[in-house]
Parts: sequence; structure tokens; C-alpha cells
Amino acid sequence: MQSGVASDLPQADLIYVCPGSAQPSRMWLDALRPGGRLLFPLAPQGVFGGMLLVARPHQGSGWPAKFVTRAGFIGCVGLQDEEAGGRLTEAFSKNWDSVRSLRLGGAPDDSCWFAGDGWWLSTVNA
Repeated sequence: MQSGVASDLPQADLIYVCPGSAQPSRMWLDALRPGGRLLFPLAPQGVFGGMLLVARPHQGSGWPAKFVTRAGFIGCVGLQDEEAGGRLTEAFSKNWDSVRSLRLGGAPDDSCWFAGDGWWLSTVNA
């Protein structure tokens, strides 16, 4: 068992995270093999969020993603940000089930459901 925010995560086909975070850890995403999946609760601390399933593409910048269900979890130390958490709380009040992809880098476009630091969730398929 390893720390959820360790910098030396091994390459994996599946990563499952239990504590809620207001953003995906770049270390989780980097540890996924092409075709690998990440399931984690995207939830600001103390707020009901959702279990987000993300798949690493074999190529391209769009990662297929969708909310599997709503969820409430204890916050992940190190991946909570008060400002982002406030914006995420607001985002969950509208169309959370319309998310279809996670985008790394690039400027968010009109399909953006929520934007974090260097990543954003889109309502358009990857």
C-alpha cells in the first residue's frame, strides 16, 4: 500500500482513491498506463461531490471521464484548496452528470464544466 500522493507510484492499470479531493493528482494521472483507469471522489472538503472515472487515452489530450455516482468522502490532505473547493461546490449544483472528458493543459472552451490548475472537465467526449 502506498500513499495517495506519493511521487513514486508504480505504473498501474487501475488506481482507486478513497479520500475526496478537489482535483486529480497529477501523480495519479502520470502513473496510469495507456488504457488505465482512475476512480476517485472529486469532492471539496465537507461537500457532497461525485465519483469520477477517468481513462488514460492511448494518444491525444482528451481523457474519457464521467461521474459514476454522487459521493461524499473525508477530504484528501494535500489536494484540497479552499478557493477551488468553493468553485467546485458551485459546479456540482449544475449538470454534474454531463461530464465526458478530462483535459490536461490548454485553455478551457465552452464545454468546460469545471477548471482546475492545469486541468479541466469537459462535457464533450474525448
